[in-house]
Amino acid sequence: MRRHEVLEQVNPPDVWVVLYEACVRTFVGSHRVMADQLEQLEDEAEAPNITLQFLPFSVVPPVGTAFILLAFDQAPTVLHVEGPQVSRPLETPKAVRTGLAIFDRLRSEALGHDASVARIHEIHKEYVP
Repeated sequence: MRRHEVLEQVNPPDVWVVLYEACVRTFVGSHRVMADQLEQLEDEAEAPNITLQFLPFSVVPPVGTAFILLAFDQAPTVLHVEGPQVSRPLETPKAVRTGLAIFDRLRSEALGHDASVARIHEIHKEYVP
């Protein structure tokens, strides 16, 4: 919840997310929990500073782990890699270039924002009675 406060400030950062289909298809909790999570995702995607792209199962992602690229106005971009046992920032130019290349590929193969939100809405309906 504290991380979410950043998105509620007066000048929130731009957020661009490529979400693999497994993230919204992996059943967690109950049908109600899944429906609530997908509804929240749909709501968040309405913000003008958020771009959401859905990567369907039909596309094999070129990376097997979650990562975040943090781009700053007055500082170099940082690649933050998350794994099952470690989470760490990488600032070397090679690591950042690799992360940017992978992100560019993911964005090019994912659905556009509106189509992504529509697909998530369709999946959301599967969990609502």
